Amino acid sequence: MNAIVIPFMIVVTTLFVLYAQGVRRAYLSGRAIVFVGLGVGAVALLGTLMILSPSIKRGLPLPALLVNVVGMSLCTAYCIVMAQRQARVEEVATAGRLAALVTTAYRLPGLDALIVPTSTQLRSLFGPSGPLLAAGGKELAREIGFAAPANLDKVIFTGAGTLGVGKLIHVVLHEPADLRLDSGRLKKGLQAALLAARKDNQKVVGLAYAPLRGIAEKEAAAMYVQAAKKYEDDFEKIVLVLLDGRGEAAFKARLAPAE
Repeated sequence: MNAIVIPFMIVVTTLFVLYAQGVRRAYLSGRAIVFVGLGVGAVALLGTLMILSPSIKRGLPLPALLVNVVGMSLCTAYCIVMAQRQARVEEVATAGRLAALVTTAYRLPGLDALIVPTSTQLRSLFGPSGPLLAAGGKELAREIGFAAPANLDKVIFTGAGTLGVGKLIHVVLHEPADLRLDSGRLKKGLQAALLAARKDNQKVVGLAYAPLRGIAEKEAAAMYVQAAKKYEDDFEKIVLVLLDGRGEAAFKARLAPAE
């Protein structure tokens, strides 16, 4: 039986990983997330029962059987719930021409340009540049390879690969090895990128956010909103793009009307 269990666990784990990637990369959306998740769960549950069938024939106690069945069912339900959260696209706050949008790098709105804080290599393990580069495909990776390295405080325009936005505006704020990003430089950099977008006649612009090294979410939200409000009247709309919902509470608080 042990010879069957290990390959079965590998197969089931692979199915759930493929399911999660399908959701993350926007191959699955809407009801398909639930139906495919239920299908993967049904395969896992059926396999569990098949493995347990010899023990069931020998009189496996009902509680032992229920532990396995209920455990696999709960695992499936948890994966479906987390997948639906992963696929969430929702405008969570607005203020004038500013809006905060929860989404993923694979489900970006139709923007003329997206501003991306990044390092001198135009890629970083922290912040939004990493997930955007992963979602942008080989074309974006090639463009970034040609454009890097860039000097600090520079604003660099590139295509957006397969991201579905018009172009990317990279604002260079730190060296790859820096342990902390300066919040003042962040604010000035976002303002410089918005100014460049205005001069480039962009109408609907996004500011991409994911946790930045050394800057708390509340502090980052303040810098983003202050920079956006300075140029609010120069665009039809400025969207604060919160990748994977990170920083949602902080950005909602900054955009909330004063009481």
